[in-house]
Amino acid sequence: RVFVQGIPDGASWQDLKDHFKQAGNVVFASVSVDVMTGKSKGHGIVQYETSDMAQNAIHTMRDYPLNGSPLYVREDVQE
Repeated sequence: RVFVQGIPDGASWQDLKDHFKQAGNVVFASVSVDVMTGKSKGHGIVQYETSDMAQNAIHTMRDYPLNGSPLYVREDVQE
């Protein structure tokens, strides 16, 4: 899984999933939404089929802006 920051307003989980397919087979994607406003918080999660695909995303997807917005991609640390 990778954590993605810098997701532009209006981008859906489907936009995120489609964009991140460039790095491997995406099995899950979500964009965090503020429950009070219904607007994106600007970050989300992308889960890949394998950890190698996730590592590929960390190293390559920062070079591919989403709708013109640069992205920060790192390993998702689950507690």
